[in-house]
Amino acid sequence: MARLTFLGCSAPYPGSEDLPAVVAELGRVVALLDAGEGVQARLFRAGYSPVKITHVLITHLHGDHVLGLIPLIQSMSLIGREKALHVIGPSGLAQYLRRSFDALYFDPPFDIEISEVSPGDVVSLGRGLSVVVGEARHTVPTLYYVIRRGDGALVGYVTDTRPLCGAVDLLRDVRVLIHDSAFSADDKALAQERYHSTSAEAAGVARLVNAEMLVLYHISARYNERERLLREARRFFGNTYLCSRFMKVLI
Repeated sequence: MARLTFLGCSAPYPGSEDLPAVVAELGRVVALLDAGEGVQARLFRAGYSPVKITHVLITHLHGDHVLGLIPLIQSMSLIGREKALHVIGPSGLAQYLRRSFDALYFDPPFDIEISEVSPGDVVSLGRGLSVVVGEARHTVPTLYYVIRRGDGALVGYVTDTRPLCGAVDLLRDVRVLIHDSAFSADDKALAQERYHSTSAEAAGVARLVNAEMLVLYHISARYNERERLLREARRFFGNTYLCSRFMKVLI
């Protein structure tokens, strides 16, 4: 059995403790999808030791997706991690980590194996699991990830993007689609301008790829009543849920 734990679900806003991060627990493979600020504290609150994380997958180098990575690695060091950590992400991630370590006079006592990947790459996670890399449509180079076991797509992690109608083959029949749903349909023009998706557009992708479940993710703080996004999405894809912090999904 696989389990997803959502550590953060929102687009950035000042003082947020709800920035993007999801734990995908897949047996002995425990992958962290993005690392928003404060992720190490939220890991502890969710009952995970940072030592248990085997892989970190970063979608892009905007702060709300990566600023928690350095503190997380420092926390791993403080509690005595010895095993290598596998970090997967876009071009520039290795330089970001090296420069940050140098600026902080910090040398991790365990190996960090960094894979800078491109759309179309397939990376083994071990234990019969792999991650397929796709290209999102955002304001900076951004990736999305599909975690697979054998021929089956378990999790599609698609955040900070316009709808990807060309991603059908990679996401076809995915068990759980986590999709950027930053805006309401009423704010579609804003979604287009900022290269995000509406919840209705996310639902359209879920229907197109025949997903089993859709989780609305990276929701803007402008919406005090998020249920409207859920209602809009369910008009097109019934098995849709709003992400909430510390929510768990069994696959």
